[in-house]
Amino acid sequence: MKFGSYFFFICYLYIFSANAQNSKEICTNQKNIIYQQIIFKTENVSKLLGYANQVDNIVHVIDKDGSKRLFKKGDPIFEGEKIITESNGTLQLKMTDGGVITLGQSSEIEFIKYQDSCLSECTFIAKILIGSMRYVTGLIGKINPNSVQLKTPTFAVGVRGTDHKIVVIQKNNLNILPGTYDHVYSGGTTISNAHGSLNIDAGQTGFGPMSGDLKPRLLKNNPTFLTE
Repeated sequence: MKFGSYFFFICYLYIFSANAQNSKEICTNQKNIIYQQIIFKTENVSKLLGYANQVDNIVHVIDKDGSKRLFKKGDPIFEGEKIITESNGTLQLKMTDGGVITLGQSSEIEFIKYQDSCLSECTFIAKILIGSMRYVTGLIGKINPNSVQLKTPTFAVGVRGTDHKIVVIQKNNLNILPGTYDHVYSGGTTISNAHGSLNIDAGQTGFGPMSGDLKPRLLKNNPTFLTE
């Protein structure tokens, strides 16, 4: 199959499996990235992860060499960088594959690996260290969901075409048990650690204690801080 035909075949698959309103933009982004790879023949083109769609109050980025910069609306974020939202800071990222990441206050996330061209080997690996992250999967999560890995202090999260929210609480806070919570709004996730795995469906919440010595479990009731 020729390059152009294969590319549009993938995009059409996404159009029929996701929100068609976003499909044209996603396919255009992918096409531009692929054309740049062909013209410039560099692997660095796909290292761009996305842009800040909305930034409220103070948010910082730590780059690969440890330098800190203030993150503003429209700024890019790259593979290998870390985002830290301060106590009053929130952020929404629009990823190049069409995915959306929303970080709450006092949150920290590291983008370990990102490759958005699904004509080769698309992948997204990130680590949520503390705070909250809502993630709506884009093209990578639709075409190659097994390549999406979201790591937390207590378990890893895999996606299944998903809109979900991860909250990491490292110590007692307002009588909330420390650990990692994963609430699914639509689609599904799989959370796993060394003691076992658990599938989470829409409307459900999975939990793993901060000790990490137990298999993740399904909560009978969804915590209000996840569903509000």
